[in-house]
Amino acid sequence: MALDSPVSRFLTQLRADGRSQHTINQYARHLSLLGRWWGCKRPGSDVDAIGHEDLASFLASDEALLRPDGLPKKATSMNALRSSIRGFFEYLTRSGMLTTNPARVVRMARTCSSVPQPLKPAETERLLAALATATTKAERRDQALFTFLLTTGARLSSALALQVGDLDLNAHEARLRELKGGGALTVYLDADVVRMLKHELGCRRDGHVFGSSAGSRLTARHAQRRFELWRDRAGLPKRYSPHSLRHTFASRLYERTGDILVVKEALGHRAITSTMVYAKAGPARVRAAVLG
Repeated sequence: MALDSPVSRFLTQLRADGRSQHTINQYARHLSLLGRWWGCKRPGSDVDAIGHEDLASFLASDEALLRPDGLPKKATSMNALRSSIRGFFEYLTRSGMLTTNPARVVRMARTCSSVPQPLKPAETERLLAALATATTKAERRDQALFTFLLTTGARLSSALALQVGDLDLNAHEARLRELKGGGALTVYLDADVVRMLKHELGCRRDGHVFGSSAGSRLTARHAQRRFELWRDRAGLPKRYSPHSLRHTFASRLYERTGDILVVKEALGHRAITSTMVYAKAGPARVRAAVLG
């Protein structure tokens, strides 16, 4: 069986399992890398011809190790690729398409825990001040979108998937239905965000909340470029991205509450280990605890 057919079946199974479109797209990207590499190495060969040594060769190849711009991938990105390979071949084995799993010896690399880089309070104020200068329709949409991310901790992909019907502005709630790993999550909206969303929606009763000028869903890449524009206007470091707003929300929420479980639920994490990166005690809290 050629590789295209089992990949298609696997992606269908992921949809049937309720996995998010973000997750499905990532699997598709990773498996297309494997497909291109395998097609060059063994043109016309079936998937059952892939052995564990072939997967090792692929994961050690430039096709896997390098980004499209030729720079090396981060260790975390390589682990994501390994995870996709393992998940795909586990599916093929469990479904009976393969008798043995060639990815059984693939192991995740040890990586240092990444430290979130939230905006500092003064930087947050500068970003909000820049966004407050919005005048055009696109700029006001940006203001609503990035303020939404900053005050809810939503991922960019989840926010861009929001439909008008997912909002209950009277209850100050939004239902995120496209999450990493699947599922849904209710986030809570402050008065400023509700006001911005009402202005953004106007009389609209359907469609994407944060749409393009043509009315279609705003792409993640376009939203990232728009954020870079506002980041530069605010004079913020280039290391910040839309995901930095999620880190900022989580860090501030933990500072206010000291409750990592609240942060876990607010972010929609499945495992507390994902949230623990935000659990840190500042000098003032340590001093107060020690000195009573």
